[in-house]
Amino acid sequence: MKLKLDIVPPKSTGQAAATILKRGDRYFVGKKSNSEGKRIQDMLWALLMEHKPAAPLEGALAFTITYIYPWRKSEPKKNRVHGVKWMDKKPDADNIPKILQDVMTRLQYWGDDSQIAVLGVRKLWGDDAMVGIYLELKQITETEIQL
Repeated sequence: MKLKLDIVPPKSTGQAAATILKRGDRYFVGKKSNSEGKRIQDMLWALLMEHKPAAPLEGALAFTITYIYPWRKSEPKKNRVHGVKWMDKKPDADNIPKILQDVMTRLQYWGDDSQIAVLGVRKLWGDDAMVGIYLELKQITETEIQL
């Protein structure tokens, strides 16, 4: 399954959106209903709902996520010639997929995100026509193991 979400990728991560909340005498980590993280979750939910598989994928999965952010206003034109450039600024590549994986788990793209055996995350600056979140999700077998 390959798809593109036509949005400017969020820079807020699931960790940044989490806060300590209290219900009665119990404390827990969650997201306030008016938080940036909750807004991002709701937006991803709406975009991913229409691509939801008929049944959750089973077995080991390979998941590749490519975030393409719009060029910074300060980006020199010589860097824009190739159309894309690796992004070496925040957010950290290891933090950005979690909020996306949580939404996809709740939508039952898979049974549990522990099924993801191969995870690839790329982040780039790019031209406006390319901006978005690109997802590739596939089931993998033992014969595909490469070290």
